[in-house]
Amino acid sequence: MKKSAIKVKTGRIYLYILPFIIMFAVAYIIPLCVAIGISFTNWRGGKNIKFIGIDNYMKLFQDQGFWISFLNNLKFMVLMLIFQLGFAFLFALFVQSKRVKLKGFHRRAIFLPSVLSSFVVALIWQIVYNKNFGLISAVAEKIGLEDKVPLWLDDPKIVINSLAIVLIWQFVGQYVIILMAGLQNVDQSLMEAAMMDGANTFQSTLHITLPLMKPTLIVCITLCISGCMKLFDTIYALTGGGPGSSSMVTAMYAYNQAFKLKQFGYASAVSIGMIILSLILVLASRKILNRKEEV
Repeated sequence: MKKSAIKVKTGRIYLYILPFIIMFAVAYIIPLCVAIGISFTNWRGGKNIKFIGIDNYMKLFQDQGFWISFLNNLKFMVLMLIFQLGFAFLFALFVQSKRVKLKGFHRRAIFLPSVLSSFVVALIWQIVYNKNFGLISAVAEKIGLEDKVPLWLDDPKIVINSLAIVLIWQFVGQYVIILMAGLQNVDQSLMEAAMMDGANTFQSTLHITLPLMKPTLIVCITLCISGCMKLFDTIYALTGGGPGSSSMVTAMYAYNQAFKLKQFGYASAVSIGMIILSLILVLASRKILNRKEEV
């Protein structure tokens, strides 16, 4: 009787998750398989389609524009890992502090930009960055530094840094929530014991909090890397990849190949290449972090 009961429960579990499996297959697995198939063709839309083997991947390997866009992804990744996760950790410590009041308000205020549409975020920061009537220009004019205000989104030398500020502001709240959940699992008695032994707040955080939060930090780093590899909408709305290709990223490069140049076969190869590079970066980061954990 017990065995049959267990079988019925297991069957019900599979039945409950079946709709989500179907949705995942329809939304991700099937389109991925179709993209892989199209990447081996010269399809430019319409009925004419021809199998060309790995020609698209050979072209991708030699495509300077793709590698420039991938390098921009890496630049964003470095900035996000350092500043986005750094600020998120500091904000999480701040909100979790016993001295801070109105914790619910702070959590909601920090998380608010994460729920805004990327195009709304782009509109807000276009107003902030605008050279003629932007918020920064207005403040600079009041203090007599209007000539020092750079072209935030039109200067190839600083455009990635300018966009990184927007992305940090937009998504830092997500990591704050994740890190706050990790901080709640840290045994406070260890912190109190360290304080009694003479450790200051910085030493306690460095030698106790961070090591105990390593699994949570690994999750954050993985999400950050994968998120940086699929950047598109905010950058598209603010710069469109410009000026020139100075803020072009791989997802936008694939979009341009598909919907501007009508090279759907090659655009699919670019997308598959982007997925492969993302997997390599994520797996490499996890291997490095797990190796440090073992040591």
